[in-house]
Amino acid sequence: MNGVVPLKSTKKSLPDADRRSRALDPSASFHLEAPAGSGKTLLLIARFLRLLGIVDHPQQILAMTFTNKAAGEMRERIGRYLHAAKTGKIPETDSEAELLKAAATALERHRDREDLLLGGDLLRIQTFHSFCYGLVAQAPLEANIAPGSTLLSEPDQRFLLRKVIDETLLGIMDRSGTIPTGKPSKTASYTSIIHGRCWSVNSKG
Repeated sequence: MNGVVPLKSTKKSLPDADRRSRALDPSASFHLEAPAGSGKTLLLIARFLRLLGIVDHPQQILAMTFTNKAAGEMRERIGRYLHAAKTGKIPETDSEAELLKAAATALERHRDREDLLLGGDLLRIQTFHSFCYGLVAQAPLEANIAPGSTLLSEPDQRFLLRKVIDETLLGIMDRSGTIPTGKPSKTASYTSIIHGRCWSVNSKG
């Protein structure tokens, strides 16, 4: 299958097949809510490919995610379909045929930029943070940020968040008089909160 994961057959097996088809209409906007594993990302990829086939330049399309991991996965999966269409892969399902057709249409429309498109250089798929930073970086003084600033990496963001939470908890305990002063109960409470980390910082992948 050359690494391409086909869409599940939607014409007969899925009760929401009509809604999925409508969501691929580039002329309309949609809000999609569905549980994990239901095919949201694949539907977004299909819509992205459809749009690639009608825009004048690939960078007229913007897809935003919450994490770098999700952005990378989406970029990689779109690239798979473009490469599969380029090599003339034979589809195994009707829905896969639709995706490959959309990818082939995109390659034909942007044939003068085909190499850049296949390499992913023209795909604007990024995180919300990255997109917003790109906006403020165009006018750093007006946005009140230092010229040349960069985005923190996700591990550094979590580290900084933990540090801020620690300092905030210490400040609260100091103002409330609960910083350990030799009493075992206060020492235990302090140790549990600060060193035992009874709070957590979660990162969705």
